[in-house]
Amino acid sequence: MPEENAKNEQNQQEVEKTAEKEKTGEPAADSDDGVSKQETPKSEQQTDLIKQANDAAERLEKANAEKKYLLDREERLLSEQRLRGEGKMIPKKAELTPKEYKEQFEKDVAAGMYK
Repeated sequence: MPEENAKNEQNQQEVEKTAEKEKTGEPAADSDDGVSKQETPKSEQQTDLIKQANDAAERLEKANAEKKYLLDREERLLSEQRLRGEGKMIPKKAELTPKEYKEQFEKDVAAGMYK
């Protein structure tokens, strides 16, 4: 019983200290006002997220600018190649002579293409 009385008195004193600090506006020593010692405040977390998002956006803008530059350069080089006649061109299909046409037609008929 004496141990319980001592504990009760100790608890009562802690409650009184906490009540006094709340009245004066000071945070209690063991009170948790939403921020633990290891956690950062919510506003700091938000600013960190915003900073990370801004950094990511900046990196994207730089990458897009570089890509635009490279695409413009490639387009200019391809244009110059076409003007010089060096570009990728689809070769014209050679026209068949009447004799070649007849031979090709006979092959197609023999293969059963025209049934």
